[in-house]
Amino acid sequence: MAELPPELQRILDEADIRQLSINYGLGTDAIGRRDKAAGIALYQATFTEKAAIQVGGADSTARLGAVAWAGYVDEHFRSRN
Repeated sequence: MAELPPELQRILDEADIRQLSINYGLGTDAIGRRDKAAGIALYQATFTEKAAIQVGGADSTARLGAVAWAGYVDEHFRSRN
């Protein structure tokens, strides 16, 4: 495969990074709608398997990986209802 011009590669890389934020938001929305499986799928497209995720540095919210994070988000939504 031929190498892309640097400016085009930068644009594509930035689009990929923006998509991560979109996936995260859509995943969180799905979990809020009680579609945890869809949320997990979107989180898995966002985070690596070994990603350490937490809210604002709060150790009590720390989770490892997309599935564990989806569980935390789901628990958070359910505790608010």
